[in-house]
Parts: sequence; C-alpha cells; structure tokens
Amino acid sequence: GGNAFTEDVRLVVHADGTVTAETATIPMGQGLLTSFAQMVGAVLEIPAERVRLASGDTDVANGFGSFGSRSLFVGGSAVAMGAQHALDVLRRLAGDRLEADTGDLAYSAGAFRVAGTDHGVSIFDLAADAGGRVAIVAALESTIGPTTELVAGIAAGRGMHVEIETHVVAGAWERFEAGDLDGYARAVAGALPSLAASAAVVVLAQASMASAVAIAGDIGIPVLTSPRTAIEQLLR
Repeated sequence: GGNAFTEDVRLVVHADGTVTAETATIPMGQGLLTSFAQMVGAVLEIPAERVRLASGDTDVANGFGSFGSRSLFVGGSAVAMGAQHALDVLRRLAGDRLEADTGDLAYSAGAFRVAGTDHGVSIFDLAADAGGRVAIVAALESTIGPTTELVAGIAAGRGMHVEIETHVVAGAWERFEAGDLDGYARAVAGALPSLAASAAVVVLAQASMASAVAIAGDIGIPVLTSPRTAIEQLLR
C-alpha cells in the first residue's frame, strides 16, 4: 500500500467562504485534518479553520487510501498540488471576471486584484458565480436521456433548478466498439474544452469515458463522472 504513489484530490471552494478538500486518504490519528487544512490554507492564503477535510467517500474522490506513512507523504503531496491547481483555475476565472490578463493579477488572502488598481474579486465570489449549468456528454445517444433525467431529478430533490445541455461526441462510440480505447478517450477529451464557455460543470454519461478526464486536463470547470456529485458541486 505504501508503494502506491498516486492519489486523487478535489478542492471545492464554497460561496460561504470555506473550502473542502476531498480525498480518499482517511485520518487514523496521524493529524491529517490539521496538516491538510494547513496545506490548503497556506496555498490559498486563508485561515486553516476555513478548510474542511472530506475523506473516504468514493463518490467524490478515488485513491489508494491510508497505509502507514503514505497518508501524508502521498496524500499530503496530492492535497498541496491540488490546492495549487485550484488556484490556477481560479486565476483564469478571475481574469475572465475582471477582464484582465492573468499575468496582471496579484493574489493575496483569498482574493485576486488587478495590479495597481482596487479592481478585484475573491475566490468565494467566483464560486458564487458558478451558476447551475450542466453539460452532459455521451458517446452513445441512448445514455443521454437517462442521465438527463437523473441529473434533473437529483437537482429537484435538492430544491435546485439546473439548465442542462447535452452533447454526443460524434464518432467516439464507433472507436470504442472497434476496440480503439485510446482513440475513444481522446475523441471524448477533445470535445470537453469548448464546454467551459457555456457550462459550470460537465457530467460524463458513461463510465467508460472516465479516462478522457486525464487526457483533457484542466478545462476550467469540473468534469465529473457522477451526476450526484455534479449537483453537489453546483450547490457549493
């Protein structure tokens, strides 16, 4: 277990001024709650008390879990890198919001400001602007309907209205059926970046599409494989 050197972490910035670090690493008396909160707080320049750790929920984070010293060595490294990645995404969002080049933005204490001006925005205001727009992406058209109904149903159950747009990736399923799994994943990944302009979160309708997330990299909005997690993301 200690030789598993990868771990998934997701950071969620909430409009209420808090941040959640979601990880599969589980605290077992090692002081991870404190350590991880301090790591995130140091990167985002916010008090550690405003950072919450959510662990062990495979609906929001997948990883190898806690085994000996890997919890801090691997899990902690992933948290620190995840916080920096989140800050990079937020910087791009702030640039769009402030109509400024990201290189002209100064960051301090949870807020971006255009250098030399009083024009700025906090990372928590950016979270509040996320909206309720969901893009559902599928390779097989028959999966669009059930996923759309599931997303709408979950949202309704939480008292939330969401706008749903659907996209079928042309040619992707044919590649899957032909056994070209890499081509399939790359076709799906290629369709994701354009969705950032119209949606707040992307939901992949088929589990087989999950490998496309790593290929696409950061597209500026979350790309998730769980409809329930997508709605939770919009509510935060």
